[in-house]
Amino acid sequence: MTLLILQLQAPSTVSTSESPAQENPRALNTSQKEGSSFLLLRFGLSPKTAACGVATAACALLLIAAPDLLLPATSPAAAGSGTDYGARVLGGSSAPAAFMLVLSAVVIGPLTEEIVFRGLLLPSMAVWMGLPSALLGSSIAFAMWHMSVTDLPSLTVLGLCLAACCVGCRGNLAGSVLAHSLYNAFALGAAWGAR
Repeated sequence: MTLLILQLQAPSTVSTSESPAQENPRALNTSQKEGSSFLLLRFGLSPKTAACGVATAACALLLIAAPDLLLPATSPAAAGSGTDYGARVLGGSSAPAAFMLVLSAVVIGPLTEEIVFRGLLLPSMAVWMGLPSALLGSSIAFAMWHMSVTDLPSLTVLGLCLAACCVGCRGNLAGSVLAHSLYNAFALGAAWGAR
């Protein structure tokens, strides 16, 4: 398991050398000690974390696809979404462009977004406003980051699923990165298949 500790400290405080994981190993991934705030970014893919990631991706797909299946004419996907661009690139562009799209959507994007939204923003918000508000706030920020008004509700649901996965894995980002990657891969595959 890889563990990265970032220490955020006010200029006038003194840090301690004890690891916050020693204080409360069940904590999400934040703790405060003598004015310091520690954020733990953990990546460790175990069978349990992988199962959590796969289950989260399946749950998010079901929750987000349900409106498309029940009311296809009123769903956000019918109005046009980010997957339209993916379908155009995968269907009509060169192989290098398609490769770069898949690489950015399935590897780079999920990794960086999970570090920012579930690894840094979620625990920071949880310290200030409590976990339930932080789950919703970080999910809305994640949805807004994608700059798609039509996809805002579905991306908020995806953000909530990914945040729940992170919390369920006790701050281990491997599960939410896997779920995010699987979700994006499915969305790209669906967009390519629909072309």
